[in-house]
Amino acid sequence: MALYDFKKKPALTTKEGEKEVLYPSIVYTGKVSTRELLNELAGRSSFRAGEIEGALTELVSLVGEYLGRGYHVELGDFGVFSGKIKSRMVADKKDIRARSIDFNGVSFRASKEFRGKVTGDLERSKTLKFRKSSQLTEEELKRRLL
Repeated sequence: MALYDFKKKPALTTKEGEKEVLYPSIVYTGKVSTRELLNELAGRSSFRAGEIEGALTELVSLVGEYLGRGYHVELGDFGVFSGKIKSRMVADKKDIRARSIDFNGVSFRASKEFRGKVTGDLERSKTLKFRKSSQLTEEELKRRLL
């Protein structure tokens, strides 16, 4: 079961005079390591964890190579990976050279099939929320510091 709680919509995206609104946000309960995934996958298949790890290592390397060549890489029902690039801003495309443009990340777009597999029950988190310093008055902040 996944937990969720509500967060306030950021002030930067709230229009003047608009009521403050809340939106649901998942409360993450931890992180699953690659080793844990490999062991669980080995238990569900006829492959050993080391074999799966070797294939995964090669897959990561190969996907990186294709992204570096300008391809989108689709991994079955998982989704599509795309490379991202960056450079300084210019007024005219003649003002920049290829050496000034670099890869700076990877985007992932989950497939419809994969998004459909993300299912489960949700329950509101019962955790105690603490106020952020930005929500305290200046007098209260000074009182707490002294």
